[in-house]
Amino acid sequence: MSVKSKKEVIISLFIITFMLQPTNGYIWANVYDQPFEFLCKDGTAISQIHSVHDNHHEDRIFAFQCRVTEIQQHTLCNWSQYANAFDQFFSFQCVNHGFITGIQSYHDNGREDRRFKFHCCEIQEMDVTECYFTNPNPFDATFTATAQENYVFRGVTSTHDNHREDREFSWEVCRLKNRNE
Repeated sequence: MSVKSKKEVIISLFIITFMLQPTNGYIWANVYDQPFEFLCKDGTAISQIHSVHDNHHEDRIFAFQCRVTEIQQHTLCNWSQYANAFDQFFSFQCVNHGFITGIQSYHDNGREDRRFKFHCCEIQEMDVTECYFTNPNPFDATFTATAQENYVFRGVTSTHDNHREDREFSWEVCRLKNRNE
């Protein structure tokens, strides 16, 4: 192996190691240009989504946090089909009273975009109510979307911009409420 190749390998390993380290409390689910699958443990739901865009890679990295739901066991859970085609707008919502507990994605360097699948769970005794959408993130910028206590992410809309090679996201946040209240 040449000196240049060894140096490139060391730099690549440093970058990958750095990307997988917690930064400001976040543990990245992916590195740029790579697929990821993130899934909360049973009885929890995604409570925060943090994402950073990089213009060199024309991609985003994602970090997630999970929070315990009111009931510790989800009754109906499954993965969606891909919610989007490359370079296209999409609108996704978990069916019935479902909420997002996982996200899967892969990146295409030719299109400089990602496709997304969502893992949705439903609790038979619970409804999702009082829903609202977050403001869309600016293109080419870092964003954090948070579902406050007793709220979950139910859906998302997303628009791709071919000039900026980035997506804006607006997350649907809903209150998780016991049907007997």
